[in-house]
Amino acid sequence: MLPSIIHHNFINSDQLDHIAQSIFEENNKYDDLDDVEDGSKILSSFYYTWKFYSSQSQHIRDILLPKFQEISKLNLVIDHSHILDSMVPYSVHSDWVQERMMLTKLKPAYTIIIPLDTYPTSTLAFHQNGKIKLFTDYLKQEQPPKVSGDLKISTELRNRYLSHINKDALDYLSIKEIFEWKKGSAYFCDRRHYHCSDNYLVQGITGKRALIFWTSLPRVDPRSTADLL
Repeated sequence: MLPSIIHHNFINSDQLDHIAQSIFEENNKYDDLDDVEDGSKILSSFYYTWKFYSSQSQHIRDILLPKFQEISKLNLVIDHSHILDSMVPYSVHSDWVQERMMLTKLKPAYTIIIPLDTYPTSTLAFHQNGKIKLFTDYLKQEQPPKVSGDLKISTELRNRYLSHINKDALDYLSIKEIFEWKKGSAYFCDRRHYHCSDNYLVQGITGKRALIFWTSLPRVDPRSTADLL
């Protein structure tokens, strides 16, 4: 597993505002429908997407890519980039699976979150990890043991951050780290780690925005299925 990285003051406010404005002006907006436990979908957010390696994005790439490589010490490939305009807190999921990814050539690496503003909200990552997107599906398929001892999530933390998550599912999770959303900070988390938003709605927050990147690494041999990590 890749080590998590929390980097404060990753990018200055002027650069971040410039990047965000450029993306909003492209107006590549679409609805993000989130899977819920009963098998239905809800509108949880809007995505504003852009092509990271396009000529029009050169000015964004010049700012961000050197920073990504410097902080991660890896030659990351940016598979997907968007602004997340969140309206409903995400449930517990991993970011390993990505449609249309050429998995024979790339292996998923980091999810990167860069908040566009400072919000009284957090992203929580858990020690548990997997390639199945929804943690509820992971529980059904893998049937892991419940967490016990000091790693068990306390009632205080459940009430403070995770009141929107199924209580039974929380018995199988242990908190790895909590990333607070500060403007211009950056969070690098292995895409296999299960993670979720806190329940920011109970704080009176109606939404939050961040730059989101799903990154990968080239495999040693594109013709091989051997893993790098």
